[in-house]
Amino acid sequence: MPLDLDAYLAQEHVLVTGRRRGRGYEDLALAKIGAARRIRVRCQRHAAANEIVRRSDLLATVSSRYAEIVNRDTGNQVLDFPVALAPLESYLYWHARAEDDAACKWMKAMLLQALESE
Repeated sequence: MPLDLDAYLAQEHVLVTGRRRGRGYEDLALAKIGAARRIRVRCQRHAAANEIVRRSDLLATVSSRYAEIVNRDTGNQVLDFPVALAPLESYLYWHARAEDDAACKWMKAMLLQALESE
């Protein structure tokens, strides 16, 4: 059963962010349509948010790939976000000294492959 916007907004949420205040990416999308969710808990780690959801009735909004992987054995239900989101851009940064390092080249190739398969 899909999660509609009204049901999503009626719940309390876990926000995963490294920032002490402010909104998350999904909150900006909600604001564009004049909606806001109720943040009950803020945490810095996706794993912590997943555990909070497992032990409560709170919702956490995370990427679909992450949600599917970490929730295989938790009993958490994975549902689509009820609002269309613009693609989230990802960037890789590295120091010029690492440009020719074999291990760094391998890691960059793995990361790019993972991001391209999204």
